[in-house]
Amino acid sequence: MTTDFTPEAPHTDYECTLHVRGTKAWFQTIRDLLDNAEPEDEDQAHAKDFLYHEVEEVINWINQDEGYYKQK
Repeated sequence: MTTDFTPEAPHTDYECTLHVRGTKAWFQTIRDLLDNAEPEDEDQAHAKDFLYHEVEEVINWINQDEGYYKQK
């Protein structure tokens, strides 16, 4: 099938969503890897900080749920 539609190519400020599933231990491992990573430039440092804080949020969210289910 041929169409005349051409999707727009990604550009420098194109945003996507990444879905990651894993256990608390798996996210803790990712956090540890990020903690030990040494960025080579400012962009890598920014990416590392962003991911680190996102993973921390996931771990904290899991910790809150664990406390909720332990009370039941």
